[in-house]
Amino acid sequence: MYGVALGLLAASTVSLQSSSALATSLFNSVPPIGAATLRLGVAAVILAVITRPAITSWSTTQWGAIALLGLAMAGMNSMFYAAIERVPLGIVATVEMLGPLLLAGALSRRARDLAWVGVAMVGVIGLGIVDSTGDSGTGLDPIGLLFAAGAAVFLAGYIVTLRRVSTTVPGIAPLSVSMGIGAIALLPVGGTTAVGAFFDLKVFVMALAVAVFGSIIPYVAELIAARSIPTRDFGVLTSREPVLASLIGFVALGQQLTWAGGVAMAAVVAAAVATALSAAQKVEPVASPVEFVETPEDQRPSTGSGREVVPSMGSGHKSHPVVESADAVLVPSIS
Repeated sequence: MYGVALGLLAASTVSLQSSSALATSLFNSVPPIGAATLRLGVAAVILAVITRPAITSWSTTQWGAIALLGLAMAGMNSMFYAAIERVPLGIVATVEMLGPLLLAGALSRRARDLAWVGVAMVGVIGLGIVDSTGDSGTGLDPIGLLFAAGAAVFLAGYIVTLRRVSTTVPGIAPLSVSMGIGAIALLPVGGTTAVGAFFDLKVFVMALAVAVFGSIIPYVAELIAARSIPTRDFGVLTSREPVLASLIGFVALGQQLTWAGGVAMAAVVAAAVATALSAAQKVEPVASPVEFVETPEDQRPSTGSGREVVPSMGSGHKSHPVVESADAVLVPSIS
């Protein structure tokens, strides 16, 4: 199962970043916000038909988790698409990785993790200063970088809400409802332009491909893989996202990475790997307290001191070693 999970996560990464490159071509016919609406809406319908979610069996708490996940998806997808319309794919993926990193640092509160987050922040801020001023010859769009930063915030929210859904609602059916809620949330701003895709066969086929390869495959694969892959492996594998995004951006879109972008990516990837490894470290087992308990005279063994060591069952302690481990926050693929 572990090998299958690794394969799923790798497939998710390739599928997601390839669909992002395809989505940039979709922008010629449908604006980013409309493309995000299409992606979530079409994916929701397809997955709902396949999984047939038992929505009447869900509690209010489960519905709340599913709805929050859908809103996080809406913000993450729309911001990401708005960003890649203005900024190269690899740079957007690099900036977006700050979301999981900041979340990891905030939850960890370890000086080492916070230091790595600082390294990543310095790299990205340096990228914004150098490339946005045009010193590297490219002149990154500052509005696009702001959209990428917004996508990073929603990605952090996506991670938190996906965890909650995966632990409170069984199966993959909830994903279809979350994506549907995300699409509905985007309708007021993206619905009008999204509808036009249904009257152009070429555009609709492209939107269908983006929905399948950008939402259904990666989101389902992430959910399944997250339940099988250890924290360390998941975090390290996720940290490769910016590199793959840059490679796909170069091959499919002809986007070249500047020296400042390379430095920022190296800083973010290094921070992601270090934080993932730190999160995977386990606390040493703590033995349960023991007490010397007097045994009645008639129950004592024929030999021995009459005092035997038995595990204490009082004071709320368990009678077996308790092992705790840090939980990772670097999970799903980027947008």
